[in-house]
Amino acid sequence: MSSSAGGAETVPKSRRYPEDPRVGVGVVVFRHPPPLKINSEVLVIRRSKSPSRGCWSFPGGSLELGETIAECAIREVEEETGVRLVSKASPESEEGFSDRLSFPTPFAACDCITKDRNGKLEFHYAVIEVAAVAEDPNKPLQPQDDVDEATW
Repeated sequence: MSSSAGGAETVPKSRRYPEDPRVGVGVVVFRHPPPLKINSEVLVIRRSKSPSRGCWSFPGGSLELGETIAECAIREVEEETGVRLVSKASPESEEGFSDRLSFPTPFAACDCITKDRNGKLEFHYAVIEVAAVAEDPNKPLQPQDDVDEATW
């Protein structure tokens, strides 16, 4: 715990039973870059922690204070799978979108709201979906962090 300016201790915000929604970033990682002349595979992971423990999903996680969406995508994918993403240009240089996926590019958003058995809000995320490409499509996957399996 940390102290505020007045000396009172502050309690870190919990992801479970939150007071406010959190921003999440989900990353659709293509094994090969566009244009997709082949049926490109995408990276999926199986979660080892709540919410969604045991479920398959795209890698991703919570946006940190001061972090861009692209930076979050890069960090989360590497933390969860060991895969580095292509990031050749900054989003600002291409007005935030890259049809060639030269950097992680947002393309959609969705709500992820989970209630407990009593109907109380347990988790609440607004998730920004991002498309990206693996820097090395042949690098072995290394499930880590809150992931127990990863596959193309």
